[in-house]
Amino acid sequence: MNSGNTREPNDPHGVHEGETPAPLERGLARAAILAAFASAILAACEAETRPIGDAAGDLLDAAEAGEFGLPDAGEDAATEEDAVTCSPQCAGRECGEDQCGGACSPGCGAGEVCTGAGHCVPSDGTWVEIPPGTFEMGSPASEPGRLGSEHQHTVTLTRGFAMFSTEVSSARFLARMGYDPFSDCGNCPVQVWTWHEAAAYCNALSSSAGRPSCYDCTGGGTEVVCESSPGFASPYDCPGYRLPTDAEWEYAARAGTTTATYNGDLEPSVAIDHTCGSPSAVLDPIAWWCFNTPTYLSHEVGLKRPNGWGLYDMLGNAEEWCNDWWQVDLGAVPSTDPTGPASGTSWVKRGGSCMSTSVGVRASYRFHFGPDSPPGTLGVTSFRPVRSLP
Repeated sequence: MNSGNTREPNDPHGVHEGETPAPLERGLARAAILAAFASAILAACEAETRPIGDAAGDLLDAAEAGEFGLPDAGEDAATEEDAVTCSPQCAGRECGEDQCGGACSPGCGAGEVCTGAGHCVPSDGTWVEIPPGTFEMGSPASEPGRLGSEHQHTVTLTRGFAMFSTEVSSARFLARMGYDPFSDCGNCPVQVWTWHEAAAYCNALSSSAGRPSCYDCTGGGTEVVCESSPGFASPYDCPGYRLPTDAEWEYAARAGTTTATYNGDLEPSVAIDHTCGSPSAVLDPIAWWCFNTPTYLSHEVGLKRPNGWGLYDMLGNAEEWCNDWWQVDLGAVPSTDPTGPASGTSWVKRGGSCMSTSVGVRASYRFHFGPDSPPGTLGVTSFRPVRSLP
């Protein structure tokens, strides 16, 4: 592949050290021939041995016959065309055509496909490419139902990421991991008992594509134990699949909106009702929550209206594990690519579930769960993987 040089190393027209570039060499040759042509005519004139017209005609006949080695116009045109340098267009791309007849590197792994934007995602299921950006994380003090863990602050994410469009279903988890922890139906969100099982699934995705693992895991099944890989300075740097950070999750859920949900602010009467007895024109079209799910059983993924970026069930149906350790107060200081505390006793969960009241089905709502959490507080909990983009 031509990487931007004018010639490949084995190109016979290439320029090597100590040689005269081909176009310059042809130019010098043409100048020498024209000089000889003029000298011959002048000599004929001075000697008066032949008419000038006859001498010039003979020399022109010789030139047309190629006796002077004059290169034709076609050869010059080809030389000039070959000399054009092509600059590969691979900025922000890891696969696909480079516009110079080659491909952007490193390319996709097994079981992955290249998107139109030049990013690799698994070939099974739908993935949404989320652009980098800045947003207000948390909720304003005026938002009904606001909790103390939602301190509003500015967050900038410098890396885009690909996110699975729905929560991982039971059938999908079973096919990849060989077991089903718990679910309400085959296409319902898989309900993993621990954060570790979600991390192990992400590692399995990375392994199948030949990508580095974002977690170090030991054991298997429901007994697996994982931790973030020390080989990467932050989760954003891992090229494999992983859980979204707390900030990535809220940024994706909002999809550019600033209201309590991506369908607008909750009705005041609904926001303060903790009995699940009030319908909501805001929540019902986009989320499964306790009012429209009195059985407390999850529903098939992707049935409600998605947000502006094409993500389904970001609110309701099942809570979702995030990569971060839990931190109650995120503060008011602006941050860039936040990753949460370095250690903790429980992990962040987001989005609320089919068991949640309206307060828990808001974009800024944050919850957590860990080994020391009270029994019975896990609820319906699933996840969706992400991968940092170049």
